[in-house]
Amino acid sequence: MPKVTIALEISDQDVTRFAFAVALKNMYNSESEVNEEDVLGILAAAEVLQFPSLFQKCIQVMRRSIYPTKVCSYYTAGCKLGSQICLRDLPLELLQKVLKSPRLFTINEFCLLRTALYWVFLQQNPKIQIIPSYNTILTYFSSLPKTCAFLEREEGQQYMAIFQALRLHGITSSRHLEELWEINFFPLPWLTRILSDHYHALENGGDMAFQADFNTQAVRFGLMLTQEPRYHAEVISIYGFFFELKAIKHDASAYSFYMKILKARIPSVPIYVTFSLLFLSS
Repeated sequence: MPKVTIALEISDQDVTRFAFAVALKNMYNSESEVNEEDVLGILAAAEVLQFPSLFQKCIQVMRRSIYPTKVCSYYTAGCKLGSQICLRDLPLELLQKVLKSPRLFTINEFCLLRTALYWVFLQQNPKIQIIPSYNTILTYFSSLPKTCAFLEREEGQQYMAIFQALRLHGITSSRHLEELWEINFFPLPWLTRILSDHYHALENGGDMAFQADFNTQAVRFGLMLTQEPRYHAEVISIYGFFFELKAIKHDASAYSFYMKILKARIPSVPIYVTFSLLFLSS
């Protein structure tokens, strides 16, 4: 086999030979290994190699090792290699497409609603450069004239499609539902329909008769595995039913997921439910 030589021009002085060798080694490991002493060089090498999982591992190590003596070097690396996510610049059509996608990951539907409210707030206030707190967002919309809901106002009608893409029937928390009423954002028929759907579902023993299309109307939940051990379990309650969700990360690319309905009267005989999952390579 002929010898193949690959030459890379690397101008970043943080990419030492040792750091680059560690980064290449991690390409063949199921779990990235990063030492605190070499993290800046490995971070720079991961950026050169476009190695996102190693890059994120370096960030985790840096977060756990922020000391007064390292703040300046970490800040410099962040300014050089970091990137900003500009929610304001996201086009309406793209945001609508993402919210409607059956492949969208989210912790719950209320998280998507908050993101959409942030986006609208930034569109309405182009001079604001720093994302405010969520309470500021609520106060802003609540302070608008009460003559009609924001989405019924002339400046709000252009955003109607964004919120039509949300599955608002998936918001069942009483506290969250109160927020929907108090901010004077949604038209009254929308709010009435949400509460009506909840009432009929409860009256029919949890049967969501008005939501028949799984890909566009299923209630969305998600889990995040952020700490060791990479295991998470959570119980979701909706309309008197309790669903236990479990997720286990075995290595860099292997996961196990379980879901079952918990029955209070017969806890030893759970009903298992299958569901589809999508994994995007990072």
